Amino acid sequence: IQQIQDGFVPIIREVPGFVAYYYLHEPETGATASISIFADRAGSEESTLQAAGWIEEHFEGIYEGPPEVMAGTLGISEVAS
Repeated sequence: IQQIQDGFVPIIREVPGFVAYYYLHEPETGATASISIFADRAGSEESTLQAAGWIEEHFEGIYEGPPEVMAGTLGISEVAS
């Protein structure tokens, strides 16, 4: 997690249209997922390219196959006040 915070997050933060990044990790199974939010599709697509390159460079052999990428329009957003 620290490697992602220190290495990848600064890269993705510089992609135009960046809004937010979330990384989820389930320690018992090792399952991971991340959610990147961008103002537009171009930023989202660029972040996917940046992520693929960074993961390949830093986690070679840990992850198999390409990431599953999903894209859509935000329907609901709620934040505690």
